[in-house]
Amino acid sequence: MPKAVRKRDLIWDQMEVLFGTVVSGTNAHARRNKAVKDLKLLGAEPEDLPRALASFNAAFPRACCTDIALATHFPQFRPRHIDPPCPECGMSPPMHAADCSRALR
Repeated sequence: MPKAVRKRDLIWDQMEVLFGTVVSGTNAHARRNKAVKDLKLLGAEPEDLPRALASFNAAFPRACCTDIALATHFPQFRPRHIDPPCPECGMSPPMHAADCSRALR
């Protein structure tokens, strides 16, 4: 019976591009699995990872980034959706000036 073909994991593939391959059955493979799982739980997309790696390297210039380190620090480097400023008071939601009609009372 032929071995079942697994669907490609795009996060895993991108980690392989960024950090190289790991040998199946090794500690490095288990750590890559954990990093990929953690990144998925954090909502990472494959296209987010190169930008997060560049941000990591800029923030920690003396550190050697690994797949686990990238997954650990991903929340601080992931792209964020920023709401436009309030047209009335000019502050970024959910913050509003005290005299703004949109401020929570």
